[in-house]
Amino acid sequence: MLENAPSFLFQAKCDNITALERFRYKSEPTWMLISKGKMVSLMFGADAPKLTRLIMEELKNEQLVASGEKIRENIMEITEMTEVELTRNEEADSVTRKAKEKENAKRAKEIHDRKVEECHNILNNLHSFGVVLIFPNAREKYWEVMADTIQEAGLAVHQTEKVKLNKDAVEDMLYFCDNKLSPKNINDFSQNRVSIALLMKRSSEHLSGEIDEVVLQMVYGNSRKPPGDGKSPSQRLMPKPDNVEEEEENILIGIWAPPNNLSKALALKHLFPNLSAPYKFPEVEPSPFYVAVGYDAFKAPEVMELSEKYPGQVMAMGFFTSDIPPAAQLIAKTVKEFDERTDVPTYEEKIVIQLAKTNPDCLMAFSELGPSYMSADAEAGEIDCQYLFPQGYNVAQEEIVLVKKKTKKKGKPKPYTQEETASTAASDLTKDQSDLDHEELEEVDSEEEKVAGETLEYVEVTGADKATSPIEEEKIEE
Repeated sequence: MLENAPSFLFQAKCDNITALERFRYKSEPTWMLISKGKMVSLMFGADAPKLTRLIMEELKNEQLVASGEKIRENIMEITEMTEVELTRNEEADSVTRKAKEKENAKRAKEIHDRKVEECHNILNNLHSFGVVLIFPNAREKYWEVMADTIQEAGLAVHQTEKVKLNKDAVEDMLYFCDNKLSPKNINDFSQNRVSIALLMKRSSEHLSGEIDEVVLQMVYGNSRKPPGDGKSPSQRLMPKPDNVEEEEENILIGIWAPPNNLSKALALKHLFPNLSAPYKFPEVEPSPFYVAVGYDAFKAPEVMELSEKYPGQVMAMGFFTSDIPPAAQLIAKTVKEFDERTDVPTYEEKIVIQLAKTNPDCLMAFSELGPSYMSADAEAGEIDCQYLFPQGYNVAQEEIVLVKKKTKKKGKPKPYTQEETASTAASDLTKDQSDLDHEELEEVDSEEEKVAGETLEYVEVTGADKATSPIEEEKIEE
């Protein structure tokens, strides 16, 4: 307060002030100085000396205005955003947008890589088959057009399936195709219309060439790609347009063959689900993106309260000497361990969590707690959490104790590597059966016998399934 100054300074938080709602949920300290209902100055940050100077300057200006010695300029409405705010918001939006683009690109790559891996697994087991898809509009006359062509190509129809495809299935089947189907052709599958899928095999194994190339030539002629040569099945099964100049995207096609191996794998997956089922990957939820978030250790109760409010969002947690990953040393994994520690506190301890980014409300709530550190984006979060919460970090202590007790069981051998196990097994085969210790064998508990029995039964069932598969039997005969 200046000497002889009748001015007063009041402080009000923005939490419940509608005019200041744009500052809610922001962890950065923001200071707005208001006079007579107008904003006269705005400052970001926690620079105390700078803030003190600003307050003193504005109090002095207020005195000069009151005495008529000064007229305020550049005053603004409280709800109006300053140039600094606009610039900062644009920069923040740009950072958020780029981070989101990186996350989307990473997620797309994960999906792509998994799809490629699944396709290779299907191809490794069903490589000898070819695929042809007859569109609904050509279903009535395809055999009349193709019967002789199939025979001339040295192929045979091994299996025929009536299929109903929706838009999503068609688009996924065309994922690895450069030439996509037009909306009109995709709509040809809609309204529960039936298509015909042909599973092709060679009529003789002595025929040369890859089966996929043979199928492409059979469908499209020597061009081996759509729209096909003049007398190819592709052209013959294509309805003649009413207008010669009709755009290609409005022309219905009647037949399609996968242009490459990966497309064939997806066609096998969607058109012959029973055949490809053993080689498809199970559907899994992609692992969420996450960030590392650190707080002063005294905020642990609030962190735990939010963790209960948003179950499953905190993927890992721990107490560390610092919240900067390269310098952070683990102190404890649980609140109980931290409270019971015997080390002298430094009051610089941090609680750090691995926080999923799947729930915006959860992210906002944890941001409002005022973290001392937060990963810049998901990419930085992955690096941070690899250091703070390495693989195996979340293994429960009870499980570790249980494993230790089991390894100490009398008569149990020490763990071996795969190579050592193979070597030991080979050596044991040469031993005389009478040399085995009967008493040691009796130490195997009934639970282990039960698990072993279940494993053997599973193997037998799996083998039986494979043996009774008509496709597998043909493969064996080949």
